[in-house]
Amino acid sequence: MEWQVNEILRRGNGVSLRISWDHFFVAFGVCLAHGVPVTMRPAIIGVKPILCRPETRSNLNQTTYFLGIICLLFAGLNVLAEWKGARSGVLATKIAASSCFLAIGLLNVGTSTYGYVVAAALALSWIGDVMLVWRTNAALLGGIGAFLFAHIAYAIAFATQPLDAFRFGIAFLIWNVVVVFLLRWLWNYLAGANRVAVLIYMAAITVMVSLAAATLSPLIGVAAGLFAISDISVARDRFVERSVANKVWGIPLYYLAQVMLAFSPAFVGK
Repeated sequence: MEWQVNEILRRGNGVSLRISWDHFFVAFGVCLAHGVPVTMRPAIIGVKPILCRPETRSNLNQTTYFLGIICLLFAGLNVLAEWKGARSGVLATKIAASSCFLAIGLLNVGTSTYGYVVAAALALSWIGDVMLVWRTNAALLGGIGAFLFAHIAYAIAFATQPLDAFRFGIAFLIWNVVVVFLLRWLWNYLAGANRVAVLIYMAAITVMVSLAAATLSPLIGVAAGLFAISDISVARDRFVERSVANKVWGIPLYYLAQVMLAFSPAFVGK
């Protein structure tokens, strides 16, 4: 086992090594003692488990950190504008905040397929954000459509990464249960095309979040989860009760999720 642990310490990021079951926890402890971030991924019964050192490189620079902070500041100002009922302020701060996370994504796009698809998802989210500022049903359906394609783009991006089938299955099961409860809550508030749109949208979210959970990146998994949770505030505001309370928690979660996803190509992706 000693050569295997030395190998993962020597080779650096992105290493996956099969080890015997009797060395499973010993190897994990040795890596932790050396300050090496690793995960232990059990395989199917009868197959040796895998010791993984996930990709942890970072190409972030001061500009992207600055844009992330500015994005979250504009998100806070957007909540304030909603509270004041200043529609022009709501539009201006939302465009500014969304432009920040889009800029981060473009700066981090690199040369990877993952980076390009994430940038496309961020651009679609930017379109959805602007459309949802208006209260018309046409704007609502347009915004849902933009975010639907954004979720599909994120799902495609996550699918380019190494995936764990067991994690995907567990996450898919959990989010299906969550969706059932959400639909039971929302259904009486929906009518016509909105019912169809929400069903399709929730299906896309479920697949997207499940794929995110199946990656070896906590950053992606947490960000996708925050994104999905923030959508609950949008649904409540649009279909149940319009209230600034929905914005107070939903908007910060949404922009935090988008900033994290915009950062992610600097850490993962090939």
